[in-house]
Amino acid sequence: MLGPDRVSRRRACKVLGQARSTQRRAPAVPDDEARLVARMVELACEYGRYGHRRVTALLRAEGFDVNRKRLGRLWRREGLKVPAKQPKRGRLWLNDGSCVRLRPGHKDHARSYDFVQARTRDGRAFRMRTVIDEHTRECLAIAVARELKADGGGSNGSRRRLWKVELQGLADETGLSISACHFPPGTSKWNEIEHRMFCHITGNWRGRPLVSREVVVDLIGSTRTKTGLEIRAELDVGSDPVGRGAREQQMEGLPVKREKFHGEWNYTIRPRE
Repeated sequence: MLGPDRVSRRRACKVLGQARSTQRRAPAVPDDEARLVARMVELACEYGRYGHRRVTALLRAEGFDVNRKRLGRLWRREGLKVPAKQPKRGRLWLNDGSCVRLRPGHKDHARSYDFVQARTRDGRAFRMRTVIDEHTRECLAIAVARELKADGGGSNGSRRRLWKVELQGLADETGLSISACHFPPGTSKWNEIEHRMFCHITGNWRGRPLVSREVVVDLIGSTRTKTGLEIRAELDVGSDPVGRGAREQQMEGLPVKREKFHGEWNYTIRPRE
């Protein structure tokens, strides 16, 4: 290939002492690229459900000389993305007339209930069951329940009787029903909080001697992850006698309601009257 001076690239590189593989042709940027990108972003904002193929058709209709592949590269460079389509919610009844919605005509005529999920200040999720009067749209009651996730073994295992006795005491004190869900044996890695934080805690106190309880609590509480997750740790100064367990008399009166699916792992403890 000859240059403008009728000198081949091979001879020019040989004279300069350079390898031909180090020479690159500078990419030529089209003059209309800035205007094309600006118009592409405008169309993407105007037509939120359009992808780069349909935007290409609109730009070609406006007179831009652009193909789909080039616009696709510009589309990805600008970070544009079509939002995921939300699936339609299915109906709770069949279309055969077997279920007729009751239209409220007066107060206390028809009521509806549903579960609402919210979060506390520290980010913990909880669910509430709300009962609403269909006529006045007034919330008649809000029932809150707590759900605890626990390991399959250890001090809070599914077979520990003392664990259930202490949960019963907490339910009686708060007046709330507490649902416990234990991870199956061998699946502790599914616990998204405790077991997935062990590696970060170990890396934070690496090379530091654990000489006291205060040092351990301080190192655990100062652990941070790249995603912004923080750990809070406090020292429990209460006494826990060694070998303390639950007796048979304490287990007989526990109002434990087991679920149909693996009731040995999933159950609910309600407060006693």
